[in-house]
Amino acid sequence: MKRLFFILLAGVWAMSVLGQSFDEEAGMRFYKDKQYEAAVPYLQKAAKAGSGIAQATLGEMYEKGLGVSKNYQIAMNMYKKAAESQEPVGLVGIGGLYANGLGVEKNQETAFSYYKRAADMGSALGEAFTGIYYLYGNGTEQNIEEALKYLERSTSGGFGNEILANLYFDGTVVEQDMNTAFKWYTSGDIDSYSAQSRYRLAGIYYKRYENYDKALELLDRLRREEYPGAADAYREVFQLQKESRMPDTAPSFPGGVMRYIASHLQYPDEAQENGIQGKVVLVFTVKKDGSVADIRVKQSAHPLLDKEAVRLIMSMPKWNPATTKGKPVDAEFTLPITFALG
Repeated sequence: MKRLFFILLAGVWAMSVLGQSFDEEAGMRFYKDKQYEAAVPYLQKAAKAGSGIAQATLGEMYEKGLGVSKNYQIAMNMYKKAAESQEPVGLVGIGGLYANGLGVEKNQETAFSYYKRAADMGSALGEAFTGIYYLYGNGTEQNIEEALKYLERSTSGGFGNEILANLYFDGTVVEQDMNTAFKWYTSGDIDSYSAQSRYRLAGIYYKRYENYDKALELLDRLRREEYPGAADAYREVFQLQKESRMPDTAPSFPGGVMRYIASHLQYPDEAQENGIQGKVVLVFTVKKDGSVADIRVKQSAHPLLDKEAVRLIMSMPKWNPATTKGKPVDAEFTLPITFALG
């Protein structure tokens, strides 16, 4: 009988755990999809069952009025329950309420203490806030070394990258280092950055690394957002890109292209019999390995002559490629081929 009791008790416990897991999963799924009202009952059930992440999420929802009416007291209670469940996001939430004076008297020292507790529990968001507070001496003594340490730790969760990048870009509290700034900019979620940070990154791309494609990609979005200076910078970089793609030396064919054409052109019999003649102008790309690709007829004389002109170019051995700064590059080449009778 005692054994049966324990078996039943274990079954009830297992069902409770499974139920909490389901409610938490469903609630968080609705929350991430921004279906806040649908998320509430599931998160409430999971929170009541002891889910720290559900408790912290409900705290945020009550703080911001997501799917529920704003209520800072309930938000604080939820955050505290999450903290008691060893969920560091609860500590971050409490820190935020004190930092902004929401439902409690604003107190940066108290906010910092909660952020640091969360950070020391491994919360990347807590690490980011702790780093920021150390950086500006907010709620604690300014300590640049500690600020950098916590901010770098927070990048594992994707939080401190932009801050660190801007610090090294500005060179005010740390020595300016564009390579390090670039490293932090590009290791984070660029799309989430401020317009200023994306503008700075675009500048590094084209001024320091001559990566015009990446710079134009960023600047194109910024000019559509009407960020000041982005349109002018886009035009400048576009021109630089255009100039960079103009080869220093043009492609050439060993022994001379016209000599090759003269000795290898096969005038189509049908064209000769019908007195068909004229000039075919071809445009093609001489690749950096000397091969020919993307042959197009720019000016047609007659389908028979066009076909022979294309065949002739396709049969050619490799060219000497164009070069830019001594390095072979792809380059477009225009070639007229004349078919004349008698």
